Parts: sequence; C-alpha cells; structure tokens
Amino acid sequence: MKNKLFIYAILTGALALGSVPIVGLSASAAETIVQGDVNADGVFNVSDAVALKKWLLGKKVTLADWKAGDLCEDDKLNVFDFRVMKQMLIEKQGTGSTKNETASYSIKYNGTSASISDADGKAVSSVSAVSVNGAVVTISEPGEYSVSGKSDNGQLVVNVDKDKYPDGKVTLNLEGLELTNTTSAPLYIASIDDECVISVKKGAVNTLSDGTSHTDTYADSDGEENEIKSALFCRDDLKIKGKGTLKVNGNTADGIVCKNDIKIQNGTIEVKAVDDGIVGKDSVRIGDESDRSNDETLSVSVTTENGDGIKSTNTESDSKGIVEINGGKVTIDAHSDGISASRSVVINGGDISIKTYEGDEYAAPSTGGMGNFTPPSDGQMPSWGDGSGFTPPSGDFQPPTDNSGNTGSDDNSSRPTPPGGFGGGQGGQGGFPGGGGLNFDSGHDLGLDFSCKGIKAGDSDASISGDITINGGTLNLNTTDDAVHCGGTLTVNDGDITIGTSDDALHSDKYLNVNNGKVNITKSYEGLEAMQINIADGDMTLYAEDDPVNAGEKGVKNQVDVANDNCIVQIDGGTIHAYVTNVQEGDGIDSNGKIVINGGEVYVEGSVNGPDSALDSDGEMLVNGGTVVATGGLGRGELPENTSKQNSLYWGSSSTSYPAGSVVAVLDASGKEIVSYTSKQ
Repeated sequence: MKNKLFIYAILTGALALGSVPIVGLSASAAETIVQGDVNADGVFNVSDAVALKKWLLGKKVTLADWKAGDLCEDDKLNVFDFRVMKQMLIEKQGTGSTKNETASYSIKYNGTSASISDADGKAVSSVSAVSVNGAVVTISEPGEYSVSGKSDNGQLVVNVDKDKYPDGKVTLNLEGLELTNTTSAPLYIASIDDECVISVKKGAVNTLSDGTSHTDTYADSDGEENEIKSALFCRDDLKIKGKGTLKVNGNTADGIVCKNDIKIQNGTIEVKAVDDGIVGKDSVRIGDESDRSNDETLSVSVTTENGDGIKSTNTESDSKGIVEINGGKVTIDAHSDGISASRSVVINGGDISIKTYEGDEYAAPSTGGMGNFTPPSDGQMPSWGDGSGFTPPSGDFQPPTDNSGNTGSDDNSSRPTPPGGFGGGQGGQGGFPGGGGLNFDSGHDLGLDFSCKGIKAGDSDASISGDITINGGTLNLNTTDDAVHCGGTLTVNDGDITIGTSDDALHSDKYLNVNNGKVNITKSYEGLEAMQINIADGDMTLYAEDDPVNAGEKGVKNQVDVANDNCIVQIDGGTIHAYVTNVQEGDGIDSNGKIVINGGEVYVEGSVNGPDSALDSDGEMLVNGGTVVATGGLGRGELPENTSKQNSLYWGSSSTSYPAGSVVAVLDASGKEIVSYTSKQ
C-alpha cells in the first residue's frame, strides 16, 4: 500500500498539464515496443513515469521511445497518456510484478578479484546491474548492494545513466569492507541522478584508503578534465548513515569530496587526510535538525596534516556553500581552518570540538610590551580627553590585608574607600573627563601565511562576506587564528561556547549579535570584535590580552577623539565579566564609536600600567540602565557621559595595581552597602 501511494503521489503532479507537441522526439526503431517504456530500458516501471513527468514539465529530458508512452494511441503525448500510465503502474504494483525490478546484489572483494551474488545468495557473473573486471566493480543500475571483503588495489565505481534512470538511487551497504587503491579513488561515484547512500552496518568497520598519488581524472560539465584527489569521490549527492564505522584515509590529498551535497545522518565516521578532510562543494550537513534520534550514534572525527577539516566551497549560488551541524559529536584537529564555508555556517546542536594548528599555545611574533603603541616623541603622555589637564588622584591605595571587606555583611567599617567614584547620572561624583582612544593600530599579526581559524564563513575572492549562526550545541574551540570568524553577521542565539585562542575569539568584520547562551573565553587577543556589537542577553566571561570587547571598522584607521559613527557596542542585557590579561595595554570595552549600556550586569577589569582603561569610547558613552562596575588603571580616565540615566562605578589608580580578591564597595551615608565588587586578577 505504501508503494502504491508513493506512485500515486509522483504521478498526480502533472495532471494539470495540457497536450504537449511531440516534435523533436525520437521514436524507437525496436520492433517490439514495451508499453509505457519511454526510456527504452526494456522494463516499464516508475522511472518511465518520472521521465515522462519531467518531459511534460519542460525539463531537459530525452524520451528514447515516445511511442511507448502514447498509451491513448492518438499520436500525441500529453497528460491523458500520463493518467493511463498512472493507472497501469498502480495495477502493476497490485499484482506484485514490480517486486524484483530494483537490483539487489552482494559484492565481495578477495584480493585481486571480486565476486557477485544475487538476492538469493547465488553466485552470478557480470550482469547489467553490476560488472566485474579484476578487482574493479562497476554498478550501472539503481538498487541496493551489499559490499564486503578486502582488496589492496580494488575500486568500487557507481556509474548510473541519469537519462535512463531518472531519480535513480544506489544504496551501498558496507558490511566489513577494506578497500585500498594506490593510484585511484577506491570509491568513485561517477553518476547517479538522485543520490548515493553509504550505509555502514552495525558492528562493521569499513576502511577506504588511497595511495600517495592519483592518475584518475574526470570530465566536468564543461568538458574540462579534473584530477581526482580523494579516497572517496562523489560527483552527485552523497548520504552517509548507519550504526557502523567508516574510516577514510586520504593519503594523496583529501579524504571525502562531493561535488554536490553531503549529508551525514549517523554512524562513526573517521577521516584522516593530507589536505582537506570532508569537502561538500554545495553543502555539508551533519545530523538532522528535525530528527535528533540519531545523535547518539553519530560521531564525525577529522584530522588533517595541511588542509581544512570540513568545508563547502560553492560561490555561485546564494543557497550553496553551506556547512550545517545539527547534532552528534564532531571532533576536528586541523592544520588550517576547522570548519570553512564560502557562504554560511549554521550550528543548531551537537558536541563540537575543534583544534587548529598549534591551538592557543601558539606564540605570535612579539611587538614589545606596548604592542604597536608608540608614545609621543616628546616623551609626554597625551592630555586627558577634554584638554583640561586633569591629573589622576595621587597616593597609594592599599586594600585590607585580611580581606575583611569581603564578608557580605552590613558591617562595612573595614572596607576601603577607593579613588575614583561614580560617573554619569546627575553629573556623577569624582568622575573623570571623557575622551577618545589612543591613535595606534591594534591589529594582531600572527606571522602565518595560512588561515587556521576554528569556524570561518566567507570568500573574499568572490566578494562573499559570509555569515555564522550558532543556535545551540556545545562548542570547545582551541585555535591559533580566530576561533569564530566571518565578514558579515555573526549571531549567537544559544549554546555553550568555550574558547581558547591566540587571536580573536568571536570576530565579525560587520555585525556581532549575542542574544543568549553561555560564552567562556579563557584566552584570546581580543574577545568580541566587530564593527557593531549588540548584546541582548547571555552569560559571558571574557579574558583577552588586548580588548575583551572591541568595536572597530575593518580598513578604517582609528583617529584620536574622532568617533566612527559606524561603530557601536550596545548592551541591553545579560551578564558580562571582562578581563584584560595584559597589564600594559588593553581596554576592557573599547569602541571607535559609541558605547550604550541599557541593561544587564557589566563587570570590567582593564589594564593597569599603560595608556588604556576599563572603558574607552571615541564617541558617546551612555549608561541608561543595568549595573556597570569598571576597575583597573585610569588610562585616559574615561567615564560615561553626565547625560547617562544610570550611575556606574569606576575604581582605579594610575600608579597602583590591586591583587586578585581586592574589594571595592560603595556605601550610603548610613554605611549600608550599595554595591561591591571583588577583583579577579
């Protein structure tokens, strides 16, 4: 009944079509015509109906024998013939005569040869569906094939004529296959109209390995010859599923390459490659967003010596060049980029671990203690923001040695009164004049001639900025280059993200939006970096050598006290703990334009000995809501504007650094605590 409904569903799609002229169709010269067999393969089945439907819809399909489709016998080919074909197929299905129309064979490799068995286990020689030449097996018809055995110089080729078998599908059940080829791809899917499905059976370990060089090529749609440089190469759609194991060793270059779409539904997939691990030109999709039942049996691990881990490269279509991870466990140890997509990366779930190059242990070439900052030639530090000649408070502030202030009680008599005070809100108390950032280039040169980012989207050569969206999942990223990087929009909607990197943690050239989730940056050069940073919610802990949060426009040099209207850091909610780990430079929150805080809890510890401070904005700095506590060196002494609607606390000194555990508290006239903060570093 299920097949009957399937046939009906296929056929009803063209019922609204009118008569179509038969000019240009070639009539078969065969003496005997099989009714309905428009593709002239000797059998009338669903593939004939699909071919006629495509032709009626005006698609590029050649009907090898249109006369076989003229079921109304009126020398016309139209929807009425299609209706008769539908009824014939339904009646044929009811008689069970289509039962064995789909090929079903077993293939077993044995050294330099291979054997074939039919569905009943009977040995057969080469048949129309599958042929053998030594240890090279070629599948020519849609069907289900079980493959096992071992060969050190064998090959499995899927080459099904798309015109003869429209919507053809081949399923390869791998049941303990060890296939090696020293000069060619051991598994080569040359042609299939629908898709090739690789099903790794439960309990079976299957291995595909190529040699260190290839001699095989293929001609693309433009007639150009292309080299095949992967152990598993597919020119059409590829799906991998099952509960067994598939190991792919790309010893020439890549592991798995598909020129269309790759879907990995479940199974244990282990790829080791000299160059790239898994490449799906149009897309790579791991897991099923609508069906998470396979997550526990889905594991993908990729290791590369020189190239990227998982990548999609199509730049020609807006809907292609995509990497999507929906679930399962994904582990990548890549020399270059971990995940790279020309257009977009979407993470909906899964347990994802990525390491690139040397991870966050990589040491970039040193530029000296002050980075790229060059002090004025007269040896004097710049004047404060408004030119008032303001001098920071003098004297050393020492917290109590017994840390008695950190009691959480109402008795605050032993707590110190720090220098600094409130900024914003009714003019503030003890606030410092505002000002702009220092004029220096905060760019970070890793000294590398290749990209080794964790997750990357975009293609500058094709002028594609690229977008990244993280909707969930657990991500652990240990990278040398940026952990997450795109040129367009980077959005974090949810998930649990842990990052250690020698460069930027979350970087977008344009827009970075954090709407929820947990972000823990244990090490970075800069934490969050984009032209515009918008934080709506979330729980973030950010450690950075330079700026934990930085808004700057790519290609535009920052000028002292000149705001870039394109740049903004806006915080509307969430909890942010930001720490500068370099004592000589680094602003906690830095914007070449504006900083606007409307809500949330923001705790910032800036550098202590250099020209920077906890808060730095070249334009307006407004605190309209939430809680803002900033500590560290005074730098240029910037504080929120007097027009801010909410008070904020700045605690610092130009000459004193405070050890971790130091406590600052603000008390009212009766000694009751209003706000307190304990430093972390």
